[in-house]
Amino acid sequence: MPRKAARHLAASVECPEEVAIKEQTEPVSSPAKRGRKLKYESDDERRQARRLQNRQYRERKKQELINLRRAAVKATDESSQVDAVPVEPSTDAQCSTTE
Repeated sequence: MPRKAARHLAASVECPEEVAIKEQTEPVSSPAKRGRKLKYESDDERRQARRLQNRQYRERKKQELINLRRAAVKATDESSQVDAVPVEPSTDAQCSTTE
């Protein structure tokens, strides 16, 4: 084996005492997470919450459409009742027959 390779192998091998010293001096902590905190712990929890939100939205929209249809029917009924009010004959027509 050439000398360069032997030096490289010798340099890459550390004694156990050096490894123990490095472990003691280096802090073992996870890197600080930056930004906004997560609302949900897992993807499953997020999906479940989204499904619930979608279901509630669909129910609200369904109820809103029912209310709009009722209002439309009520409005058309009222307009047809106004048109259906019988018009009393005018008094001019009665006067003309008496002459």
